[in-house]
Amino acid sequence: MTNRIRIILLVSCGALFVLGLIFVWAQYTCRVPGAQFECELSKIDQMLRTGDVNSTLAYINNEVQPRVGYAHTHFYLHTVGEYAYWQAANLDEALRYADPYTVHIEHSLQLAGFDGYIHGVLSAYFLHTGTPDSFSKLMTNRM
Repeated sequence: MTNRIRIILLVSCGALFVLGLIFVWAQYTCRVPGAQFECELSKIDQMLRTGDVNSTLAYINNEVQPRVGYAHTHFYLHTVGEYAYWQAANLDEALRYADPYTVHIEHSLQLAGFDGYIHGVLSAYFLHTGTPDSFSKLMTNRM
């Protein structure tokens, strides 16, 4: 075997090894401390793009919230709330998505992280309406 063939084989084996490492790393990234937050956010974003708000809320409520707690859940749901408003383009409809998860919770301002959802919906609403009197109109119409 010539030196040229040996070099080609060596480079090819090295490239396959590196590709294998990348594949294994990609499979386990969400288990690496520090990478879980971004990984989960990416998964939620993908769910919103391919699914719907209801299934994403159910996933967060059943799978994510018990595992990560309030702070991360609040942030994730803020993102989902923004998406829900832009998808519905209607404040009441977007807020209604959270009803199944919040109506049974009493005496909690945090609503197990679902306050983040409400914040996200309101944030998108105010970005959309963008007028100085948006808040007073909102409160007048909802009281």
